[in-house]
Amino acid sequence: MAVEYEVRILDWNGRVLPRGVIPLADIDGPALSLDVGLGLVGTGITGTCEVGINDLDLFNQLRKDYRIAVYRSIDGGPEVLEANAEFLIRWRRITSNGARIRGVHVNALLDSRFVLYSAGTPFTQKSGKASDVIKAFVRENLGGGVSPTNRDGDDTGVDISSLLSIAGNSGAGSNVSLSRTRRRLSRVIKEICDASAANGQPLFAEVYSSGGRLIFDVFPSQRGRDRRAGRPLSRVMGNIIDAELVIDEIDEVTFGAVGGAGEGLLRSIGTAIDRQRLERSPFGRIEAFTEDSIIVDQATLNQRAAALVREGAPKVMYTGTIVSVPGFVRGVDFDYGDYVRIEDFGRSFYARLNTLSVTVRRGVVSDALRVKVDQI
Repeated sequence: MAVEYEVRILDWNGRVLPRGVIPLADIDGPALSLDVGLGLVGTGITGTCEVGINDLDLFNQLRKDYRIAVYRSIDGGPEVLEANAEFLIRWRRITSNGARIRGVHVNALLDSRFVLYSAGTPFTQKSGKASDVIKAFVRENLGGGVSPTNRDGDDTGVDISSLLSIAGNSGAGSNVSLSRTRRRLSRVIKEICDASAANGQPLFAEVYSSGGRLIFDVFPSQRGRDRRAGRPLSRVMGNIIDAELVIDEIDEVTFGAVGGAGEGLLRSIGTAIDRQRLERSPFGRIEAFTEDSIIVDQATLNQRAAALVREGAPKVMYTGTIVSVPGFVRGVDFDYGDYVRIEDFGRSFYARLNTLSVTVRRGVVSDALRVKVDQI
């Protein structure tokens, strides 16, 4: 099986630059290389891409936030955009030995905004299905729903809907009710995803690319496909090597409390408890407290407390290097973001393929996937 990569450099509108296609063979050349690292969290993908190039004319065309797209093909088949990901160029270096450029995943756009509206307005107080609430926050801080008369300060550059589409409401996730003002947008999205996950309906919100057009959407259940009924990952099956299972309970939290508005006996307090984890040990009650004095709503405080408890869950991490074998090939039988079954170390459990690393050096391609354990 032959795996090949192609890098394309795009402008702000997703158009390929002149000389912006780096042929597959060139990536294997002595002056060129490719590194891609992606991680899947509650807000979708994070990560970077770094490319070595030897084209001065191409280097001089580059501007901040031009994009890197990485395409992968198997055995001469069609080129597929790796993880539907593109990367905003934020770092460039050139020396006598060549140039390197580095980009951050386009999900960084969600880090670039705060919810800059006053408390008690429809722009900060929302309720409904989690995915729809997330999209409302995004529209009002990145898209066509921006309200210049209500948002803090000068609104230059806030609305980027000409470059970023926001998918329509889907009604995915659990019901949520919350108030968020002057918080980073990506943090608000993560809190909503966490609240939905706590109700058994996980969500993954992300900016991705489709034909050079950036799209924001929210995916229910898993980022990729559900392959739990298919062939498992197992050292016995030969499709995973260098496996390791770590169970880290050092920073566990089983009871959380959040202090809201008010003082003394009149202060609103939200609490949450995980009795199942607490009762695993006679010393299992481990408490955490944080403050959020602008929150009045009791349900919102309880959600924040539940998030404290979730974030304090034991860190169970299974890692390994995925090996493509006959009948089990990345991009065909499994891929980044998929939900899979693992059988190893005398255990059987489900996991998401949530971290992808790709390195191309002088013709040698190395793929590594890390998995996140959901149950064990």
